[in-house]
Amino acid sequence: MDLNLYKMKRIILSSILFLLVLTTSAQVPGDTIVVKAFKYGSTTRDTLLQFPNGSLTYEKIILKYNMRCKNALISTQSLPNQGCGEWDYSCNTYIVDSTKTENDLNLQPSHVISNYTPTIFPYVTQPVFDFYNYSQTNVILNNIVSENQYTVGTGLAAVPNILKANEKSGRSQILYTAAELTTAGFTAGNIDGFLLNVSNAGGGVNFFKVGMQHTSLTALNANTVTLTGFTNVFNQNFSFVTGSNRLQFHTAFVWDGISNVLIDLAFTNTIPTNPIVFNGANNTSNMALYARNNYALDLSALGHVILNPSQLSGISNEITVSFWVYGNSAQLPTNTALMEGYSTNTSLRNLNLHLPW
Repeated sequence: MDLNLYKMKRIILSSILFLLVLTTSAQVPGDTIVVKAFKYGSTTRDTLLQFPNGSLTYEKIILKYNMRCKNALISTQSLPNQGCGEWDYSCNTYIVDSTKTENDLNLQPSHVISNYTPTIFPYVTQPVFDFYNYSQTNVILNNIVSENQYTVGTGLAAVPNILKANEKSGRSQILYTAAELTTAGFTAGNIDGFLLNVSNAGGGVNFFKVGMQHTSLTALNANTVTLTGFTNVFNQNFSFVTGSNRLQFHTAFVWDGISNVLIDLAFTNTIPTNPIVFNGANNTSNMALYARNNYALDLSALGHVILNPSQLSGISNEITVSFWVYGNSAQLPTNTALMEGYSTNTSLRNLNLHLPW
């Protein structure tokens, strides 16, 4: 009987000791858990770390980095690829909550929409398209009782850039001096149309508009383009053919007989056709301008646009860059950039916006 009691006490004591060992090995508030991620010898540049024991809560997470350059060397422009380079200046850490719940959302709204105060913002998951109705004016000549035609210029040189119908859009301007018009036989009064001589098979231009105005300009400058003040005289889809093409105006342009005349041509082709080559002559002055494919910017194959820095001279401390972008989901994200800014020393980059890298 005494032996049995003794054995029972030993069992109870052993159980208590076992429980004490379990209790002292668990985490308690205030303990620090260290999770080691990388070593200098790690073969990967990124990794995913799991926090120990998902039932625990953490009051503070301290991320400690110790960056090292290969052989303690720094790459330079003259000696590249020897150590740390321009892309080795940051460590990026992403904290992922599997519950998809962020405590910050209790204090901050999930979205901020400019100039919109309601709490509900309707949206769609499919693209939305706007359709617009356009009016065009079609002029038909049943018969011609009498008219006077005058030829301005007799050149036979190929002029391929006036209407580049193989692009999605285009705009061009041509300047005729009063002396040219007078020499050709024009006098003050109505100008009712054009006869344009095309040397190739031609092509179609949709939403083709012709505008005219008097001007004192004697030459055209691409940096100071005239964009307003035109009287629309032609507004119609048009298909050019080889030879003479008549553009009959819906509204006559009344020439004052003394001013130079600026003609503005514009079109938009949803589906490009063939380039249109006119006959013309060379001139020592800039008497024509053209812009092609201003429908959109095509930045494929490492394309880029150089901005005029003088337009940014008024910016001192802050700048906002906003844009819409559509990318190929089969190719993005990849190593792309939206904008780069350099100081006067073009080797020193001050600004770089990734998209999205």
